[in-house]
Amino acid sequence: MENILYPLEYKKIVHHVRLYNRVLVEKHLNEYGFQIVKTIGVSFLKEKHNRYKILKYISEKIADRFPQLSNNMIIIAKKTSQY
Repeated sequence: MENILYPLEYKKIVHHVRLYNRVLVEKHLNEYGFQIVKTIGVSFLKEKHNRYKILKYISEKIADRFPQLSNNMIIIAKKTSQY
């Protein structure tokens, strides 16, 4: 289970190091007194595919259903307690 919470770091072409996955960022937000309202996937396929309506539609639907597989995520949370 520890491997899922702390995945290996890797670099993308733009040299952005991703340290979090959905489980870990939600866990940290909960530890600091935030309640997760919603997790949204931004895009599943690369941006260049969005020029095709059907691929954009498929990408958005997959991102909505499986935000953890998306290129980016938006996590909406509200503060519930003082830390």
